[in-house]
Amino acid sequence: MSREGSHRALLGISWRPGISGRAHFSDNGYAAMAILLLAAELRRWTAAHRPRRSTMAHEYAVTVQHAQPRSIAAVRVRLPIRNVPRRFADFLDQVYAASRAGAIELDGQNIFVYSGDADGEADLEFGVGTRRAFDQIGAVVHSATPSGEVATTTHWGDYANLAAAHDAVVAWCRSQRRSIAGPRWEVYGHWSDNPATRRTDIFYLLKDDAAG
Repeated sequence: MSREGSHRALLGISWRPGISGRAHFSDNGYAAMAILLLAAELRRWTAAHRPRRSTMAHEYAVTVQHAQPRSIAAVRVRLPIRNVPRRFADFLDQVYAASRAGAIELDGQNIFVYSGDADGEADLEFGVGTRRAFDQIGAVVHSATPSGEVATTTHWGDYANLAAAHDAVVAWCRSQRRSIAGPRWEVYGHWSDNPATRRTDIFYLLKDDAAG
């Protein structure tokens, strides 16, 4: 049985968006998502401190696209990236609470935007896609994902393996001599109890190297 509401005492969230766009929280999936995200962050941290495997880029199809800005309702924070799995639920709870109050119309897809990386910290926007702009509600602001040319790939499966998808995009950029502009974001597909069907799209904004 699913229930809707805030679960700050637990470690994670899974979302099953209903037709209203509001979040439905799964008892089993809530802790699972945070545990998997924590494992992904640990793998990403380990990967950053070891030589990159040349095969990584071949495990994912990396393409270049022009990304349009996507409207999101988000809470902005700066924190150590390693703390994302432990803290994301606190911030997304605020977004969904604003939606339950009728102030925001969400589309149900969770989106994490990272920028300003330095010393293991980053500026983050923990957001959910929204259908229209709105006035700020507490810490929840209207924002948008970056626009422009991006290198992107799709990860299917456990969040614990997301680091490999990030590595693939970075490796592709290096091999193609494309410079990463800085911002990157993850768009999470709707929760599935079947790990194989969990989709996460990853985007890295690219610099206009020709202009430089």
